[in-house]
Amino acid sequence: WLSELNGNHHYGSKEKGIKYGDILEELEARRLAKDEGEEKASNSQLTPIVIVDKGNKDWRKFEDKHSGLTHFEELLIFQPKNWLLRAREYIFRYNCDIDRASPLSLKSSKKHRTVTVAGEEISLRTPIEIVLLHKDLVKRPDRYAPLNFLLAYGASDPLSSWNEKLGEEKFAAIEKYLSPLPYFIDFRKYVASYDLQKLKQIGKLAKFPCVCLVKELDFSPTIVGQRLAKSIIRQAIVSYIHSRSNTSQPLSMIFVGPSGNGKTELARYLSNLINKPESHATISISVTAGSQAGSALNNFIVKMSGEPQSVGIVLLDEVEKANRDVITAFYQVFDKGEWTNKRLELDLQTEIIPCKNIIFIMTSNACDKHIMQYAESNMDLYIGDGMTFEDYGRKLEADLRSLLRSKHPFDDAFIGRVGRIVPFLPMAKGTTDMHHPLLGEMMTITKILIEKEQEMYVDVEAINIEQVIDPETKHSMASIIVDESIKETGVRSIVTQVRSQMSHRVLHSSLLEKGGIQKGAAVQYSAQEEERIIDFRPLNGGVDTDNTKEDNTDDDLSELYS
Repeated sequence: WLSELNGNHHYGSKEKGIKYGDILEELEARRLAKDEGEEKASNSQLTPIVIVDKGNKDWRKFEDKHSGLTHFEELLIFQPKNWLLRAREYIFRYNCDIDRASPLSLKSSKKHRTVTVAGEEISLRTPIEIVLLHKDLVKRPDRYAPLNFLLAYGASDPLSSWNEKLGEEKFAAIEKYLSPLPYFIDFRKYVASYDLQKLKQIGKLAKFPCVCLVKELDFSPTIVGQRLAKSIIRQAIVSYIHSRSNTSQPLSMIFVGPSGNGKTELARYLSNLINKPESHATISISVTAGSQAGSALNNFIVKMSGEPQSVGIVLLDEVEKANRDVITAFYQVFDKGEWTNKRLELDLQTEIIPCKNIIFIMTSNACDKHIMQYAESNMDLYIGDGMTFEDYGRKLEADLRSLLRSKHPFDDAFIGRVGRIVPFLPMAKGTTDMHHPLLGEMMTITKILIEKEQEMYVDVEAINIEQVIDPETKHSMASIIVDESIKETGVRSIVTQVRSQMSHRVLHSSLLEKGGIQKGAAVQYSAQEEERIIDFRPLNGGVDTDNTKEDNTDDDLSELYS
C-alpha cells in the first residue's frame, strides 16, 4: 500500500483504515514506539501498521518484497505529485541514508536491481544507481531531477566503482549510454557544498529553516553549469539569512550576462527553493511599470511587511531599460531597507515600512561582451578549483561593478548600494585541445533538449510517434546543433535548432495525406557530422505509401526526410 502511495502502481494495493495524508508520521511514530518497547506499542492509539521484513522494525530501510525497492527509491522512480517535498521529508525529518546500499538478499531485490547495459550486467544497490539505470524510469528526462536531488545531498559517485569493476573499455560503452547524465556527477566534484547540519543551525537561529535548501541551488536540473553564479548566490543568501536579525537592509543582486544563459530561470528556481508555492512570496515586475500607488510592486512590499518571518523575492527583469527615476527610487530601499507606502499618497500621508525581508534580483544584459571576453581568456572560471576559481570570480565581479557605474541608467550611488553583482558566463563549448568534463555545457544542454523532443509525440493520441535515437547518433546530432547555434543567444538558439530538426519535421510528416508517417509508427534518426546532416526514416514500414511505388519507397523517403 505504501508503494501505491509512492506512485508505484505495478505492485501497490491500497488498504483501509490508514490516514494516507500522515502516513510517514504514523510510520515514524510506530518505529519510535517499537524502539521504546513492545508494551508501549501495543497500547498506542496509532493506526496499526504492519511491515513484514524479518524483524526489521525501521520502516526507512524496508524494501517492498515485490519491487525490491525502498520507499525512498520508489519516490525517485515513480515521482508522484509533490514527490520532491516528500523526498526532502525522508532526509530532513527521518534521516534517510541517501547512500543506503541494498543487500540484494531477497530474490525479488536481485531481480529488480539487476540490469544489462551495453552487454554488461550491473547490480543497482544504491538510490543513485537506481536513478541512473532502473528500467521503470522509462523516459530519460525523468532521471535528471532525482539525480540532481541526490547529488545535492551528497550521494556517492557510482561511476568510478563501475569503471574499476568493468574496466575502461566496457565502462566507456556504459558512459556513452548514460550521457549526458555523467556531466552532473562530474559537476558536483567541483561544487564547494555547505554542511547540512550547519545550515540547519543557521536556519533554526534565523527561524528560517528553508535556508537548508540552498544545497539544491547548485543542482538545478534545468540550469546547466553556471557554477560561479550559483556559488555567489549561495554565499549571498546564507549570509543574508544569518544576519537578518542584525541588519535593516534587504538583499539586492544584479544578475549580469549574455542573453539566454539562465539569469531569469535561476532567479525563479531560487524562489521555488526558499518559498512555498502557495505563499505567493515572489513577484516579477517590468521596470517600466513604476511603483506608484496601487502598483503590483507597492502592494507586494506592503503585503510582505506583514509577514516578517517570510522572505519575498522581487524580480526586476532587464533593469537596464528602467528610467533614472526608478533607479533613484531604490536608493533608500537598498540603503536603509525602507519603502514608502504609496497607498496613502492620496490622503497626503506617508508611511515608511521595513522591507528587509525582501530579496531584490535584477537581471541585465549590460557588460555581456566584457563577460564573454573575460571567460574566453580565463578558463579557470569554468574548470578552476578552490582559491583559483574564487580569485577569478572575485576579479570579474569587481570589474563588472566598476563597469556598471558608467552604464545608463546606473550610477555610483545605485551600484554602490547593490549587495552582489552576479556574473553569468556564456555556456562552455569544449575544444579539440581541451576536453575537461565541465566544458561540455553546450553539448549537455543540447542532449537534454534532444531527449525531451524524443518524448514530444509519444503520448499524443493524434500522432503517437516514437523517435528512436541511439547514443552515438545523439552525440552526433548534438555536435551538429551546437556548431550551428548562435553563441550570443545562449540556450534560445539551441532550443530553436533542436525543435526545427526534430518535432517540427515529425509533425509536418505526420500531417501529410500521402507519403507521411503513420500514427503509431517509429522513426530512426541518423546523423552525418561531416555533411552536417540530420536524417530520420520510418521503421517497420510505418509510412503511408499510397500512390508510391514499392520499389523506390526508400529513395523517395530519403529526399522527404533529409
